[in-house]
Amino acid sequence: MKILLLISFFLLFQGGHSQDATVYEISKEFDSPYHPPTIQLFKESIRLDSTSLNIKANFIYTQLGPGNYKLVFSGRGQQTKIIDNIIVEDQQVLKLTIRMKGPCLYDHPDNYIPVCPENRADKILPIAYGLIVRLKSKDNENQEPDSHSGGCVTTGCDPKFYCTIHKIEF
Repeated sequence: MKILLLISFFLLFQGGHSQDATVYEISKEFDSPYHPPTIQLFKESIRLDSTSLNIKANFIYTQLGPGNYKLVFSGRGQQTKIIDNIIVEDQQVLKLTIRMKGPCLYDHPDNYIPVCPENRADKILPIAYGLIVRLKSKDNENQEPDSHSGGCVTTGCDPKFYCTIHKIEF
Protein backbone atom coordinates (compact mmCIF):
# COMPACT_ATOMS: atom_id res chain seq x y z
CA MET A 1 0.00 0.00 0.00
CA LYS A 2 2.86 2.36 0.83
CA ILE A 3 4.46 1.66 -2.51
CA LEU A 4 1.20 2.44 -4.32
CA LEU A 5 0.85 5.76 -2.46
CA LEU A 6 4.47 6.61 -3.18
CA ILE A 7 4.03 5.91 -6.92
CA SER A 8 0.76 7.94 -7.02
CA PHE A 9 2.42 10.85 -5.26
CA PHE A 10 5.42 10.70 -7.61
CA LEU A 11 3.20 10.65 -10.74
CA LEU A 12 1.05 13.53 -9.42
CA PHE A 13 4.11 15.62 -8.56
CA GLN A 14 5.81 14.86 -11.90
CA GLY A 15 2.62 15.67 -13.89
CA GLY A 16 2.30 19.05 -12.18
CA HIS A 17 5.91 19.85 -12.95
CA SER A 18 5.65 19.12 -16.66
CA GLN A 19 2.77 21.56 -17.37
CA ASP A 20 3.44 24.83 -19.19
CA ALA A 21 3.60 28.09 -17.27
CA THR A 22 0.19 29.70 -17.13
CA VAL A 23 -0.39 32.89 -19.08
CA TYR A 24 -1.70 35.69 -16.92
CA GLU A 25 -3.40 38.89 -17.91
CA ILE A 26 -3.19 42.51 -16.94
CA SER A 27 -6.45 44.45 -17.16
CA LYS A 28 -6.53 48.22 -17.58
CA GLU A 29 -9.59 50.45 -17.82
CA PHE A 30 -9.44 53.93 -19.30
CA ASP A 31 -11.97 56.67 -19.89
CA SER A 32 -11.72 58.39 -23.22
CA PRO A 33 -11.23 62.15 -22.70
CA TYR A 34 -13.80 62.86 -25.41
CA HIS A 35 -16.19 61.19 -27.79
CA PRO A 36 -15.33 59.83 -30.38
CA PRO A 37 -11.60 59.20 -30.02
CA THR A 38 -8.95 57.65 -32.20
CA ILE A 39 -6.84 55.35 -30.03
CA GLN A 40 -3.34 54.18 -30.87
CA LEU A 41 -1.15 51.67 -29.03
CA PHE A 42 2.60 52.26 -29.17
CA LYS A 43 5.69 50.41 -28.01
CA GLU A 44 8.45 53.01 -27.96
CA SER A 45 7.93 54.91 -31.24
CA ILE A 46 6.34 52.00 -33.12
CA ARG A 47 2.57 52.12 -33.60
CA LEU A 48 1.14 48.62 -33.08
CA ASP A 49 -2.59 49.27 -33.37
CA SER A 50 -4.98 52.10 -34.21
CA THR A 51 -8.76 52.36 -34.15
CA SER A 52 -11.60 54.86 -33.89
CA LEU A 53 -14.32 54.24 -31.36
CA ASN A 54 -17.91 55.29 -30.97
CA ILE A 55 -18.87 52.87 -28.17
CA LYS A 56 -17.26 51.16 -25.17
CA ALA A 57 -14.77 48.57 -26.36
CA ASN A 58 -12.52 45.80 -25.07
CA PHE A 59 -9.19 44.96 -26.68
CA ILE A 60 -7.13 41.87 -25.89
CA TYR A 61 -3.48 41.73 -26.98
CA THR A 62 -2.00 38.25 -26.55
CA GLN A 63 1.49 38.45 -28.06
CA LEU A 64 2.88 41.90 -27.30
CA GLY A 65 6.11 40.84 -25.63
CA PRO A 66 7.57 42.46 -22.56
CA GLY A 67 8.00 46.23 -22.55
CA ASN A 68 6.64 49.67 -21.83
CA TYR A 69 3.54 50.58 -23.88
CA LYS A 70 1.49 53.74 -24.22
CA LEU A 71 -2.01 54.67 -25.39
CA VAL A 72 -2.57 57.84 -27.37
CA PHE A 73 -6.07 59.36 -27.52
CA SER A 74 -6.67 61.90 -30.28
CA GLY A 75 -9.64 63.43 -32.02
CA ARG A 76 -10.55 66.03 -34.57
CA GLY A 77 -9.53 69.42 -33.24
CA GLN A 78 -8.68 68.07 -29.78
CA GLN A 79 -5.51 67.90 -27.74
CA THR A 80 -3.78 64.55 -27.71
CA LYS A 81 -3.89 62.66 -24.40
CA ILE A 82 -1.12 60.14 -23.70
CA ILE A 83 -1.30 57.36 -21.13
CA ASP A 84 2.24 56.14 -20.63
CA ASN A 85 3.89 53.36 -18.63
CA ILE A 86 1.64 50.41 -19.37
CA ILE A 87 4.10 47.71 -18.35
CA VAL A 88 3.66 44.28 -19.94
CA GLU A 89 5.78 41.38 -18.74
CA ASP A 90 6.83 38.24 -20.60
CA GLN A 91 3.87 36.01 -21.65
CA GLN A 92 1.38 38.53 -20.25
CA VAL A 93 -1.94 39.25 -21.96
CA LEU A 94 -2.99 42.92 -22.02
CA LYS A 95 -6.73 43.55 -21.76
CA LEU A 96 -7.83 47.15 -22.32
CA THR A 97 -11.31 48.46 -21.66
CA ILE A 98 -12.03 51.90 -23.12
CA ARG A 99 -15.17 53.67 -21.92
CA MET A 100 -16.75 56.68 -23.59
CA LYS A 101 -17.27 59.55 -21.16
CA GLY A 102 -19.33 62.65 -21.61
CA PRO A 103 -21.40 63.84 -24.52
CA CYS A 104 -20.29 64.24 -28.10
CA LEU A 105 -17.95 67.22 -28.45
CA TYR A 106 -19.85 68.43 -31.46
CA ASP A 107 -23.34 68.60 -29.93
CA HIS A 108 -24.40 72.23 -29.91
CA PRO A 109 -27.67 73.85 -28.79
CA ASP A 110 -30.07 74.94 -31.53
CA ASN A 111 -29.24 78.64 -31.08
CA TYR A 112 -25.44 78.07 -31.14
CA ILE A 113 -23.45 80.68 -33.04
CA PRO A 114 -20.37 78.91 -34.42
CA VAL A 115 -17.03 80.32 -33.29
CA CYS A 116 -13.80 78.63 -34.35
CA PRO A 117 -11.42 77.43 -31.58
CA GLU A 118 -9.17 80.35 -32.63
CA ASN A 119 -12.04 82.77 -31.71
CA ARG A 120 -13.11 83.65 -35.24
CA ALA A 121 -16.81 83.92 -36.02
CA ASP A 122 -16.42 84.83 -39.70
CA LYS A 123 -15.53 82.48 -42.55
CA ILE A 124 -17.31 79.57 -40.86
CA LEU A 125 -19.00 76.99 -43.08
CA PRO A 126 -21.37 74.19 -42.13
CA ILE A 127 -19.99 70.71 -42.84
CA ALA A 128 -22.03 68.55 -45.21
CA TYR A 129 -21.66 64.76 -45.14
CA GLY A 130 -22.34 62.34 -47.97
CA LEU A 131 -21.61 62.46 -51.68
CA ILE A 132 -21.50 66.13 -52.67
CA VAL A 133 -21.37 67.19 -56.30
CA ARG A 134 -20.33 70.74 -57.13
CA LEU A 135 -20.82 71.81 -60.72
CA LYS A 136 -18.47 74.47 -61.99
CA SER A 137 -19.61 77.15 -64.34
CA LYS A 138 -18.31 80.58 -65.29
CA ASP A 139 -20.98 82.16 -63.08
CA ASN A 140 -19.88 80.44 -59.85
CA GLU A 141 -16.17 80.04 -60.67
CA ASN A 142 -14.99 82.62 -58.10
CA GLN A 143 -17.85 82.10 -55.68
CA GLU A 144 -17.01 80.73 -52.22
CA PRO A 145 -18.64 77.37 -51.39
CA ASP A 146 -21.66 77.36 -49.11
CA SER A 147 -20.51 74.23 -47.22
CA HIS A 148 -17.42 72.14 -46.49
CA SER A 149 -17.34 68.45 -47.44
CA GLY A 150 -16.96 66.17 -44.40
CA GLY A 151 -16.79 62.92 -46.34
CA CYS A 152 -19.11 59.96 -46.58
CA VAL A 153 -18.22 58.04 -43.41
CA THR A 154 -19.80 59.31 -40.21
CA THR A 155 -19.64 58.13 -36.61
CA GLY A 156 -22.73 59.76 -35.13
CA CYS A 157 -20.53 62.31 -33.39
CA ASP A 158 -18.98 64.42 -36.12
CA PRO A 159 -17.94 68.08 -36.43
CA LYS A 160 -20.61 70.41 -37.71
CA PHE A 161 -18.59 73.51 -38.67
CA TYR A 162 -15.37 74.35 -40.55
CA CYS A 163 -13.21 77.47 -40.20
CA THR A 164 -11.85 78.34 -43.64
CA ILE A 165 -9.14 80.60 -42.18
CA HIS A 166 -7.60 78.13 -39.70
CA LYS A 167 -8.64 74.93 -41.53
CA ILE A 168 -10.20 73.55 -38.31
CA GLU A 169 -13.28 71.35 -38.02
CA PHE A 170 -15.30 71.80 -34.84
